Amino acid sequence: MRQIGAAAASEGLAVGAWLGETGCRSARRRGVGGELTMRGGSGVQAVMVTYRGLMDVRRILRNIGGNLNDVARHANSTGTLPAETRQVQAMVARRVLQIDPVLAALLEALAAVGVRVARRRR
Repeated sequence: MRQIGAAAASEGLAVGAWLGETGCRSARRRGVGGELTMRGGSGVQAVMVTYRGLMDVRRILRNIGGNLNDVARHANSTGTLPAETRQVQAMVARRVLQIDPVLAALLEALAAVGVRVARRRR
């Protein structure tokens, strides 16, 4: 494991990214699995950074979901909306607006490593 960690560090990659790159390089050399399109360690790092960004947004949205549950519980039990309702609505709106740029960054990072994602129509 120390050797793998050192090899990854020497290429400026996290261990998981290095293992993925190494596996893809090996498979390309052997011609395994048809066309492998993973290229460049920095591209893989960009994918991982973007993934972590999405996970952060997901965590924040889960927390906001808890706040929304509190608002709904209060409204259901009292018949009135609590004063915090507008704050929660604003938090939801801000985070939802963050999702599209993060997804766009993920598509760019995937394209940088040669992965093409078919876009779904809305």
